[in-house]
Amino acid sequence: MSRIGRKPVPLPSGVTVDIDGRVVSAKGPKGNVAVTLPENVTVENDGGELKVAPEEGAIPGAWGLSRTLVSNAVTGVTDGFKRRLLIVGVGYRAEAQGSKLTLTVGYSHPVVIEAPSTISFSVEPNITVSFKGSNHPTVPVVVEGADKQLVGDYAAKVRAVRPPEPYLGKGIRYEEERIRTDKTGKAAR
Repeated sequence: MSRIGRKPVPLPSGVTVDIDGRVVSAKGPKGNVAVTLPENVTVENDGGELKVAPEEGAIPGAWGLSRTLVSNAVTGVTDGFKRRLLIVGVGYRAEAQGSKLTLTVGYSHPVVIEAPSTISFSVEPNITVSFKGSNHPTVPVVVEGADKQLVGDYAAKVRAVRPPEPYLGKGIRYEEERIRTDKTGKAAR
């Protein structure tokens, strides 16, 4: 029996949920999110909460997974999700225009990342981060949206443009990410 799957998902006011077979669609103030659930798992709207239940022959992990997917959809349309990245490096810049992000991170050309209209980018004022005894200019970039998976995917795409390097720590990283900067060279022979 799944401890996570047993818990009902509370529905806040202002959120409507449509259940159509294996597809659960949540609609709220932050937008719409549709989730396709695994087979042999059912969802029913029981008053002000959603209950997820396994059917006969369900994969054991599918019950808790389904409940978490539905919970993330409801949370996304009420509060939304955000992921903060830091662009560390001299001369590195970012410019956001809605769902379009332009990065200037040491290449001969600017890198443009376009996301669907449900994802928005924003650039916060520059900060300075102390790193290995020196200060590095840092540009914070925020990826926001109602769909947790899409927010994570586009944050990973931004990070992949210039991953942090282990020598000076320059590059694009998640705010909470720790970079090991003590890369050792070849062993003495």
